[in-house]
Amino acid sequence: MKFIDSLKNCTRLQMLSLAKCKFQGVLPRSIVGNLVGLNTLSLCGNQFTGNIPSTIGNLQNLEGLYLNENQFSGQIPDSMGNLSLLITLDLFSNMLEGVIPSTLGNCHHLLALYLNDNKLNGKIPIQLLQLSSLSITLDLSQNNLFGSLPIEVGNLNMLTTLNLSDNSFSGNIPSSLGGCSSLLRLSLKGNLFQGMITLSLNSLKGLVELDISHNNFSGHILRFFEKFKLEYLNLSYNNFEGEVPMVGVFANESALSVLGNRRLCGGQWRTQKFF
Repeated sequence: MKFIDSLKNCTRLQMLSLAKCKFQGVLPRSIVGNLVGLNTLSLCGNQFTGNIPSTIGNLQNLEGLYLNENQFSGQIPDSMGNLSLLITLDLFSNMLEGVIPSTLGNCHHLLALYLNDNKLNGKIPIQLLQLSSLSITLDLSQNNLFGSLPIEVGNLNMLTTLNLSDNSFSGNIPSSLGGCSSLLRLSLKGNLFQGMITLSLNSLKGLVELDISHNNFSGHILRFFEKFKLEYLNLSYNNFEGEVPMVGVFANESALSVLGNRRLCGGQWRTQKFF
């Protein structure tokens, strides 16, 4: 940690990577606040503990911030909203808690946001879903988030990967999700979503992976999935009923799971136990 503290006066430093260096302890506020010239800061894969210092908001030239795979706790500081040039923000695999700060909606250049595998709670802030710049990934999986999926999700029309799995989201899927027309991968598994699958998903013709398993979805499996170029489709452990389609991904047993839907019948895979 003495080495890290010795860098506090390197105000012209543009890139600092100390990934996987076995550092541990609390991150000094001085280094986080003083290195105002940084455009990339990577401290991932260490054992840093304690809160992320609020002085992180002083690093307003940052384009890439990688604090993932540490033991940071406490809340994500509101001051991260000052990092308006951020392109990638990686905070996954920590012990962060509290709500997702709405100030992240100020990061208008953000392409990828990874908040997965933490202890975050509350609802998804609408401001986050108004970041039309998000085009790579929005990953909020493996947290304690709840509430319905806001209709503003449809604003993410450039996003290619959306992962909301393993939370406590509930309610129906909003029809506005069909506005995410660039999606390649969508995972809603392990939540409390219910109701019928919205017909607007017919707009997501580029999907290659779809996982909505372990929810409370009901109704018939929509036929338009037969026309998609899906490489993986998991509909297991819901309340779907009726006949399983037989074309497209439904003709590939290794790419399909419909287990745990007691009222399904037919289809190619009579060997799969619907119950």
